[in-house]
Amino acid sequence: MTNRKTTKRALISSLLALLICCTMLVGTTFAWFTDSEVLNDNKIQAGTLDLVLGENVVWEDDNTLWEPGFSKPISFTLTNAGSLWLKYTLVFDDVKYGENGDGTEFAPGTGDNGNADGSNITEVLDVYAGVYNGVASDGSSIINGTRLGTVHELLEGGKLNVEGILAAKGKSDNNYDDNDTINLVIKMQEEAGNEYQGDWCSFDIVANATQYTYENDGNNNDQYDAEATYPTVAAELVHAFEKGGIVAINDNVNLVTDSTAILAATDLTVDGTISAARNNASSAATYSTIVVNADTTISGAGTVSNTEGYGITLKKEGATLTINGGNYVGQCTAINVVTGTLEINGGYFEDTSDWNGQYLINMIDANYANGTASVIVKGGTFVNWNPAASSAETGAPNLVADGYVVVEETQANGDVWYTVVAD
Repeated sequence: MTNRKTTKRALISSLLALLICCTMLVGTTFAWFTDSEVLNDNKIQAGTLDLVLGENVVWEDDNTLWEPGFSKPISFTLTNAGSLWLKYTLVFDDVKYGENGDGTEFAPGTGDNGNADGSNITEVLDVYAGVYNGVASDGSSIINGTRLGTVHELLEGGKLNVEGILAAKGKSDNNYDDNDTINLVIKMQEEAGNEYQGDWCSFDIVANATQYTYENDGNNNDQYDAEATYPTVAAELVHAFEKGGIVAINDNVNLVTDSTAILAATDLTVDGTISAARNNASSAATYSTIVVNADTTISGAGTVSNTEGYGITLKKEGATLTINGGNYVGQCTAINVVTGTLEINGGYFEDTSDWNGQYLINMIDANYANGTASVIVKGGTFVNWNPAASSAETGAPNLVADGYVVVEETQANGDVWYTVVAD
């Protein structure tokens, strides 16, 4: 009897121990043999795109006086100092012209050049891609090359139609080197008449570069950068404004064409400077650095300025110009609203004229009265102009949105900064 009880107790104890083990097994996890290794000193080196303008010779004799049929060469070298293949294009920038009689400068394409006879010397200066070989027996210039157009035509077209491909530094092959020599010739047309006597012009030639489809990406695709675009400069910025979409500018660009107008909805980021010197008060289009004719948003930390007139003019009824940041400087007026809605969420605004900020943000009176021009301020700092009591409009209306207030701060020079913040 005792042995049977002992055996029974042992069996029960074994079953309980097995049950406890199973229970514990349910509440735990299996452990596997593992190991790890750290691969040290991993490095991803981005390729570089570096276009270098070499020594150039541009009209060595500054005292040269041009006459019909006269030619001069321009020669310079472009070198790829980077590790990526690139393609390049040449464009005109900062073109100016005028008459020596009064020394006045005029921007191409204005229609009113300031010349009494309406002449524009850029229209009779031909540009050739080629080499100047002197003068023939009949007095004509010998140019081995292709005529690209006049300076005026090439400015309007946005490029010189001179393009090329440069191998990465030290990676030249049978087709391409890592440097090119550019030869251009400027010639005054034989047909240029007396109206061009005393006229002058000046311009920059800018070389822009972007990636070329040579290197492969991780999927062995050498077309991954086929859509790479050139950096934006003045002429290209004009065309970008016409097309609209996303436009970014990091350069310092001086706009000299007649009308730099945003014609399609645009999201513009300005981290450089867009400037002009336009003082034709007869036309808002030529009195502003930028004319806005479509819904536009401007962001960034850059500057839009005009040393002679308005910074920006909004003149599209029903369109909205939204400013989120940046610096806006004008003579008398930084932002002028002819028609449309201006919404300011941030930025710095300054008038550099003797008007001392009275018309810093301005609307056309009749259009403000009939409701086709409006300004809504939700942020920004305004020098000597109070958006809560606008000195530019009859009755000094409050243009600050509900829920926002103005904070005044007098500067050491006596200027008063009015900053709009959330209440």
